[in-house]
Amino acid sequence: MLLSKNEIEAVKEIPITDILDYFGIPYKVQYNRVVFSLRNEKKPSCSAVLKGSLWAWRDFGDDSLRGSVIDLYNYLKYGSCSFSVEAVKEMQEIFLKDNTTQTTKTSSLSVENKGSVKVVAVMDKFLDKQIEYLKKRCVYPPDPHLKPVIYEINGKKRYGIGIETISGGWVIRQTIDKAINGEANRYLFIGSADISFWLGVNDTAIVVEGMFDALSVRKLEKRKNNIVILNSTANWKKAVELIKKEEFKEVILALDMDKAGLETALKMKKELDNAKVWKYGAKDLNEYLINSSSALQ
Repeated sequence: MLLSKNEIEAVKEIPITDILDYFGIPYKVQYNRVVFSLRNEKKPSCSAVLKGSLWAWRDFGDDSLRGSVIDLYNYLKYGSCSFSVEAVKEMQEIFLKDNTTQTTKTSSLSVENKGSVKVVAVMDKFLDKQIEYLKKRCVYPPDPHLKPVIYEINGKKRYGIGIETISGGWVIRQTIDKAINGEANRYLFIGSADISFWLGVNDTAIVVEGMFDALSVRKLEKRKNNIVILNSTANWKKAVELIKKEEFKEVILALDMDKAGLETALKMKKELDNAKVWKYGAKDLNEYLINSSSALQ
């Protein structure tokens, strides 16, 4: 398929940090340039500068590695800096979501701001790095409630994974590992801090602390249970209200096996006559799932 000059120029204007984020390449912004490395080196060997609206980069350790963001994408994906139409089309689909109708759909939810953080869009597909991470945690393919999300912090685009809350907000895994975005693992709320609820097919509700615990339940269960996700132990009263409203016949409290989790489970048990605490012998349900999966191998 032929590409017009305008299409190619639009792809060349994609921020180089978006390309590095996508492939999980750590980088630093130094004044008017971005430095990074394509090899396992202690010091960055690559430098990129913005010339007008276009990024130009080069690897000082290998003079053949240089060019535009298209060349960088092509090298990281296919191992060559040679221009290819396929690479340009892929970049259109991945990074120019606002100008295309291909792989990324704008979220049907209204965009909610909290300071300088906002959800931009929900993607159709998980990134390769996200899939790799979810597989390590034994939750791939995940429950459909988990979404690959594009969001912004201080105007900078990020790629995360997240779930919606019952009030229409989001809980997002800010980075899927330390290599992506160069930040430590942590969660963030967009919208009010609230619980999440995944509907099941029976009269049992399983209460967990976080999204990975809920994903682990889906892998461990034989029937699709109702899952209430606290997202924070501070939300336990909200969970109790929901459980009483839904009138579940059985409630299983499967919170983390630490002090905060056990104390929260006991508080909830006092409020719910039909609740029982599940002590499963691991620090959390995801660790329990991983250990169980290892035992089966």
